[in-house]
Amino acid sequence: EMPADFRQEYLRLSRVHGEDALATVDGESCEGCNQTITPQTYDQLLCDKLIFCQSCGRLLYLPEKTSVTD
Repeated sequence: EMPADFRQEYLRLSRVHGEDALATVDGESCEGCNQTITPQTYDQLLCDKLIFCQSCGRLLYLPEKTSVTD
């Protein structure tokens, strides 16, 4: 389930990247390109901000099991 404010950006990206429009964050890395993300970027993801990988341009998201205490 995707928040409404993310949906438009996702649709734009999916037209360009297809199935690769999204990438999860595993630990401290984008799973799309394996680029390390900054602590600030990770914190923004925890706050449900719309964040794109600065390396590959994919829309980043955290796995469902991730919580603020992780």
